[in-house]
Amino acid sequence: MEVHNIELALKRAAGRADLAAELHQMLVKSSSEIKGLMEQSWHSGDHESLLTHVHKLNGSTRYCGVPELESCAEKLEILLKAGEKELGRGYQALIDAIERMIQQPIQFKG
Repeated sequence: MEVHNIELALKRAAGRADLAAELHQMLVKSSSEIKGLMEQSWHSGDHESLLTHVHKLNGSTRYCGVPELESCAEKLEILLKAGEKELGRGYQALIDAIERMIQQPIQFKG
């Protein structure tokens, strides 16, 4: 699954490259903070707090063209809401997707 999808980002930003870039920057900045909060919740076993952070991140991905991160956040949120006990794979997939998004630069033209 692709980390970034420029066409999707532009579509969600009404074709405005400046807005798409701004939304993406906001997501990168906030996801670093949310990742730290998710890690704290995960390691303390606080699934309720983890759900709060994943839900926030999931909502933020809806405004950007980040298909992998959007999918991972949605999947983990569903698992958390269902009370699943085996969350490790979903949690790690989301953490890895955040890292890939942060580490892979994206250029919007327009």
